[in-house]
Amino acid sequence: MNYIYETPWWLPTGIALLGVILFVTGNNRLEKRLRTGGIVVIALAVILAVVSFLLDSDREKVVKRTNAWVQSVEARDWNRMATYLHPNVAVSVFAAAIRWSTARAGRRNTSDLRQARVRQQWTRPCCPIKSFA
Repeated sequence: MNYIYETPWWLPTGIALLGVILFVTGNNRLEKRLRTGGIVVIALAVILAVVSFLLDSDREKVVKRTNAWVQSVEARDWNRMATYLHPNVAVSVFAAAIRWSTARAGRRNTSDLRQARVRQQWTRPCCPIKSFA
């Protein structure tokens, strides 16, 4: 897991809590360096949370592109769908009556699709399971 792109909620919270403890302790003891250190640690926690929120991991990019591809199929926007695929790809789903094939000679496509959805297939594990073998 990449802790910059996919930061668990407890990491910036814990870092900010440590910063608050440092700030309060420094403020009670009238120690300027400890108080400033607490403010810096809180700022680092906020920066980590903001960067994690704004940047997309590779996994999140793949999910977004997959959802955009499914929406383009559902909207029957074949030109936009083709931009997400490799030029030599062939897609056939017989249950939904979709047939998409690209070749150098020409294109052929048919569709009776009414609705398409993608279910989320991955989760972020909280605690990795280790086997003791």
